[in-house]
Amino acid sequence: MKKLFFLLLALNVLVFVASSRFGNVGEPLPVETSGNIRFLSPDELDSLVRVDARPTAAQGSGHTAQVLPHAGPVEVPAAPEETAPAEVPAAGDKLTGDDQPTATSRGPRVCFLVGPIADEAAASVIASGLNGSGDKATIREEEELAIKDYWVLVPSENRDEALEVINTIRASGDRDVFMITNGEERGKVSVGVFSQRKNAEVRSSQMAKLGITAIVIPRGSPKRRWWVDWESDAPSTARVETAMRLKEANQGLEIDSRPCDSPAL
Repeated sequence: MKKLFFLLLALNVLVFVASSRFGNVGEPLPVETSGNIRFLSPDELDSLVRVDARPTAAQGSGHTAQVLPHAGPVEVPAAPEETAPAEVPAAGDKLTGDDQPTATSRGPRVCFLVGPIADEAAASVIASGLNGSGDKATIREEEELAIKDYWVLVPSENRDEALEVINTIRASGDRDVFMITNGEERGKVSVGVFSQRKNAEVRSSQMAKLGITAIVIPRGSPKRRWWVDWESDAPSTARVETAMRLKEANQGLEIDSRPCDSPAL
């Protein structure tokens, strides 16, 4: 009987100490709700402390699992839309519209003389092509001497002077000499006619060794020729390409640069 008394007394002391240290054990926990305080029911309290009895992967590995606060649904960004690759024109395709390259800016003015051209129709075709490319081209006609040969003459003031020249040349053993008696060159001494100018120049040098001054006169018939005065401010690469095309289409055509302030332009 004494043992039961002391056992009950000890239990009361433990209850007193526990209640004074931890508060009333049976009292429900407070929960804040929109300004009012209410106590959780035993069922609500039981749902808070109920845990899954199955061990987690972290528990099985000996590590402590951390529970992160849930901040609402996580938005996964959508994958970027795939854009179709730019289409590259195939070889041989013609460029149209926005695919056309922009024109290169034009540069300083440069001038050329194109020719000689045998007939006026061909000159017109060349000039039209140059004008169509944005350059300026004009046709010019000239009369030139179509050279047949070169005549070597010794001028003289009168007949006696001409005879003296003839005697001097013949005395050197050269018999290819005579005096002209009619025409525009009447009274002069002829010392030879040559098809090439260089040979005529050699004959003139021979006369100089005898102390005689000789001149070389080209002979032939007048011939009409056409020239194109070409003025361009296009880029140099474009001018070179144009010149090459002209020379390929017209054999013997020459293209010479010249000052743009030349009277012929």
